[in-house]
Amino acid sequence: MKIKIKSIIYYLTYIYLTFNFIVYINAIVSNLIDYVYIALVSIFLLLYFINSKNKSITKKTLTIPIILMLFVFIQIIFGKFGFFDIFKNSVFAIIACLIFENNIFDNDNRDGKKKIDFIYVITCIYLIYFLISSFANGTLTAKNNSFFLLSMQDKNLSGVIIFLYMCFCYNKKYKFGVILCIIYTIFLHCRMTQIASLLFFGVEYLRNKSILSKVLQFKLFSSMGSKSIYFLIILSQIITIGFSYYCTYNIPISQISNYQESLMDGSNAIRVRANVYAFETIKNDAKFIYGGYDSKIKDQLGVSDINNSTQFMGFRLVQPHSLFLNLALRYGLIYSFIYLMYISHLVSIYWNKRTFASLSAYIFMNMALPYLFSNGYLIFLLFALQSLAYDKISIEKDEVWN
Repeated sequence: MKIKIKSIIYYLTYIYLTFNFIVYINAIVSNLIDYVYIALVSIFLLLYFINSKNKSITKKTLTIPIILMLFVFIQIIFGKFGFFDIFKNSVFAIIACLIFENNIFDNDNRDGKKKIDFIYVITCIYLIYFLISSFANGTLTAKNNSFFLLSMQDKNLSGVIIFLYMCFCYNKKYKFGVILCIIYTIFLHCRMTQIASLLFFGVEYLRNKSILSKVLQFKLFSSMGSKSIYFLIILSQIITIGFSYYCTYNIPISQISNYQESLMDGSNAIRVRANVYAFETIKNDAKFIYGGYDSKIKDQLGVSDINNSTQFMGFRLVQPHSLFLNLALRYGLIYSFIYLMYISHLVSIYWNKRTFASLSAYIFMNMALPYLFSNGYLIFLLFALQSLAYDKISIEKDEVWN
């Protein structure tokens, strides 16, 4: 049986997402897997477009990615902090463009006879094993935030990956995977993921109620243009920055509670101050118009060592917990605005009444974490939703998931 190039790209992406974000092998593989994926998928994408009779890369498709690459060269020429991060971010953006805007993962990978998804089975086995082992060694129920995916080494990022995998399983109708993700969401104790999951299931529950079928005909639910999504993302970031300023300068340290005892606990106090510090840094340096700190962001902010971090307004400094501020600090303002335009374009392709819940919850998550629309996270989001994006027949029928 002849193996299609697009199937190879599909499984390369599937394996990359599984072993980069979920199933932990070892630190060496984790450090190399991004670059192996970029190299391999670039080769097969080139072969795909060379051999495809009906597919071609149009100028319109690559306009923004080409502009992003121009900023890479600007960073190479004028940047003082390297260009590695901006290059990697732009390459992932181009890969996302070629794969998902051109709908390479068409119905051949979704329809037809039921097949055993071995990667899904392996992932579920790993997640079950990790859950049991974490319970056995006490980290599952510990109160010191020691339970997280080893591949992420962070509770909040683990929550993001579990949410994306839950969306993937939900869209694929993998019920056991959804249940497993709900269990992880509970034990991760990540408020952001729990709220996003409640938002997701709440919207899905209402969507499946026939009484709301007329409501869901509104454009907000059925489709959204790239300009509207761009406005929504920018608005969410403005709200985040405004909220950060309010909390930093209007809530005294004496009213900041212990971890997860209130909205303004020590953890969120650190986050909002980081956003204020980042905004002030960008505002006071004109060089951020065209460039940023790139991969040296931690060194320049003085947050490389958690035990010896820069202090600001009574708390240690961290990277800004804002999508836009992190992009601007790393790559500059112009690049950031153009990049978000491109993200909005991609998201608009995937926005329909069956992906509305996932995308709105994910945009909400970007108000608290910095780089969820970048690199592998962008690929994971679009991969999780691709089974619904072009499935026009099932969208029209609006089948209830049961």
